[in-house]
Amino acid sequence: MVKFDVYLLPTSYVVDLQAELLGDIGVCVVAPLLPLNEMPARPMVRLNPVLRETGIGL
Repeated sequence: MVKFDVYLLPTSYVVDLQAELLGDIGVCVVAPLLPLNEMPARPMVRLNPVLRETGIGL
């Protein structure tokens, strides 16, 4: 089972948040990765980490 893999969709990147708990129900939970300049206000810093890939903040 993959976890924290990043995929490129036609409009954005997403990160796979799969967990063993969800393995039996055949779903995949993903979260969007947004460029920093497209992020809304960040009220919960610990829930909105900044990732750096090839110099681009996501």
